[in-house]
Amino acid sequence: MITALGYLVWNWALTRTGASRAAIFITVQPIGGVLLGAALLHEPLTAYTLAGGGLIVVGLWLTVTGRA
Repeated sequence: MITALGYLVWNWALTRTGASRAAIFITVQPIGGVLLGAALLHEPLTAYTLAGGGLIVVGLWLTVTGRA
């Protein structure tokens, strides 16, 4: 389900911006999967899961802001 939602958002983003700009946001898909898994399937949020999500967010932030 999250994969289908991810691709819908991806196509929506492509209509509003270029492919290179929209491509960086596809990395948010695993975070959505983890959150849905925790909410709907009661999967545990471990420290490794949270750290991985944090790394994704930091990487996305660095990409968007252009900082090295």
